[in-house]
Amino acid sequence: MTLRPLPGLIRAFLRATLLACAVLGGYDVCRAAPTEVPAEAAPDVIATDREFAQTALESGIRVAYDRFLADDAVVFRPLPVRAREWLDTHEPATGRLEWAPVLAETACDSSLAVTLGSWSYTAQDSKVADTGQYLTVWRLTDAGEWRIVLDQSINQPLIPAAALLTGAACDETPPNPERLLEAERKLNSGLRDLHVTGSSSIDVRAVTVGSMPGSARADLAVTHGELIDRRAAPGSEPQVRAVYVRVWQRDGRSWRVLHDFVTSVTP
Repeated sequence: MTLRPLPGLIRAFLRATLLACAVLGGYDVCRAAPTEVPAEAAPDVIATDREFAQTALESGIRVAYDRFLADDAVVFRPLPVRAREWLDTHEPATGRLEWAPVLAETACDSSLAVTLGSWSYTAQDSKVADTGQYLTVWRLTDAGEWRIVLDQSINQPLIPAAALLTGAACDETPPNPERLLEAERKLNSGLRDLHVTGSSSIDVRAVTVGSMPGSARADLAVTHGELIDRRAAPGSEPQVRAVYVRVWQRDGRSWRVLHDFVTSVTP
């Protein structure tokens, strides 16, 4: 997997993506990527992200999404929803939207990639821009084009993981998707407290909702889930207090977290 650091550019995103997200229960939003990828070199995902941003500026947000979204893509408004269904029932934002990637994580075989960067959005009637960071997951199609499968805004600094493996080719270790789920369950089992202020926290349990792997041999995967309040009253619906998106890298048979973003959900 390769890491491409870039200059600190500014990215913009929809005002709606500023809202924290909760997970859409019972929705099969994460589908496996194709098991085969084109033999030719994959296009630069950084360049594709920039093209996505330029299209939004020149032709509008809806046109940009129509061009770059996968059919099963997920966006957060604030709950995770199928992107195309949401766009069909909501008017696009009309302000100025700008963004640019800061770094990218790409699977060893380029079947999956993640871009991370900064965004700013200025409403038509405002001179003050909202700003933040984003994480976009891209899947390489059979036609050799990058398409968005998940898009999330985040509220943490974009810090590359230390000691990142940078092998250009996939190793020959037999893949075992269950090991990713085992690593995810182990990490979730240790999550108990969600800090909401400097002195208070909420007792939560973590639940995985879905995963987005690359091809069968890829060393990159993304999982996302929800943190549910354990204090729900008997008979009431459990309340989602935060969601997470994790970027994983495979090292042989083991998986380790490269990025782990937790976003609080406003009650």
